[in-house]
Amino acid sequence: MNAVEWLLELPRRFATHTFIVDGVTGHTLTYAEYHEAGMGCAGELRRQAVERGDRVVLLLNNSPAFAAMYLGCLYVGAVAVPVNPVLARPEISFIVRHSRAKLAVCSPETSALLELEDVRAAGARRLVVLDGRGPGQGSASGAGFDPWSAGSEAGMEPLAGVAPEDTMTIIYTSGTTGRPSGVVHRIADLVDNGRLFASLVGVDPETRLYGILAMAYLGGYYNLLMLPYVAGASVALVDAFGARAAVDFWRPARDSGVNTLWLVPTIMSILLELDRGEEGVHFCREGVRLALVGTAPLPQPLRTAFEERYGLSLLQNYALSETLFLTTDLPGRPVAPGSVGRTIPGVELRITDESGSVLPAREDGEIEVRTPSLFEGYYDPAHGRLQAAERDSWFPTGDIGALDAEGNLFVTGRLKDVIIRGGVNVSAAAVEDVLHEHASVAECAVVGVPHARYGEVPVAVVRLADGASFETVERELAELCRIRLGAMSRPTRIVQVDTLPHSSSGKIQKKELRALLAEAPVDAS
Repeated sequence: MNAVEWLLELPRRFATHTFIVDGVTGHTLTYAEYHEAGMGCAGELRRQAVERGDRVVLLLNNSPAFAAMYLGCLYVGAVAVPVNPVLARPEISFIVRHSRAKLAVCSPETSALLELEDVRAAGARRLVVLDGRGPGQGSASGAGFDPWSAGSEAGMEPLAGVAPEDTMTIIYTSGTTGRPSGVVHRIADLVDNGRLFASLVGVDPETRLYGILAMAYLGGYYNLLMLPYVAGASVALVDAFGARAAVDFWRPARDSGVNTLWLVPTIMSILLELDRGEEGVHFCREGVRLALVGTAPLPQPLRTAFEERYGLSLLQNYALSETLFLTTDLPGRPVAPGSVGRTIPGVELRITDESGSVLPAREDGEIEVRTPSLFEGYYDPAHGRLQAAERDSWFPTGDIGALDAEGNLFVTGRLKDVIIRGGVNVSAAAVEDVLHEHASVAECAVVGVPHARYGEVPVAVVRLADGASFETVERELAELCRIRLGAMSRPTRIVQVDTLPHSSSGKIQKKELRALLAEAPVDAS
């Protein structure tokens, strides 16, 4: 079966099988009920004049309603454009405009981030969805769409006229240009790569995952919603993980019947720091059959400490927004310490030097891949079309790594000027653009420095104009970043220097800055 045929088969084959357990309310949805909710959302999208190929921005917090809207977009052939509510309003407005969305969907909780004037200026419409999260289920005018009481249009067929090669989603991820890039994926990319990965690691109808990652990012949308769906598995949906959730992390998992964890290094670090009880230890040792980890580099000491405390054997993987899953550890296969596993079937991987020559085993170079799940390309808003990727060519990941003789991949660094804070990409250039708006900032650089909890965090280094007061400028820059940037993108510290190190070509040498700043502790609270 191709990807579309499999999507049509799922609600028939697993009709009575539970797909979603709402970890907040305790309610459950079978595959058949999820299908009906998706059809209701598809009917509302049609009433909003959304057609195949139209972009739909989804600004929602984790909830079954969010999951149903994803399925509704898929059923009408619309392109889902998820946006995380933790972003600042200017960032959200940029994505609405950049994606040329026809409809922007929010909840009563997130509606203030999606003001009507921003939506109308982008030529879009706004729909408020009642997601059952938070008080006041309705917009300011009292209106709101309820996915659970809606019905689909008479005679409407799911996925009618939709092909596996159609675009499924545009995921915005920070890059090196200062603005987030729209990564475009086809239906076949996500469905086929997800089914393959699930079969390799053992995600099956007996699996119940813990949906703790934000569904607006690939980690929550793909890893913890679409992947279990196409595998016939189930997921317990809870609010996106935060530091406060660590105090009561295990109870919803236990009560919802979770037996599989998908972790990220940040969550592992927070749990080790704040989870003082024995509930998690007993739960993991007695009830967890599979534990996966990805999205960001995993330090070996953190892996060892977590495995020892909770009695788990973690399976690490390597994936990019542009490529989806490339490598993984496998159950029952020895894990090479420090590696992210071996390539999955159909994926080719090589290590090259600056001239493009392939390097032998154990030598560091840029990781290049060829995969059938390579993205379509980046969305180009200037011309309203795709900057197509060369799907048959080697794709440079921008990561540095090495292969051993057995084919295990070790990721050792990055070429890209992107900071990964707790699994979230932070564009240094975007932060620098905001800092440069201050008249007293003569020069600045933003770099990532190591952090025990988040992996790394952004720190800003500034050279001020003559006569400027650093105390005043520091306070004003912090306020500027609070207004213009999402919480994860804001610098944790601002450092003043008299001069910044430059190369002979005039570029700021960030490697020297990282080495200098890494010696000082960083407050990431």
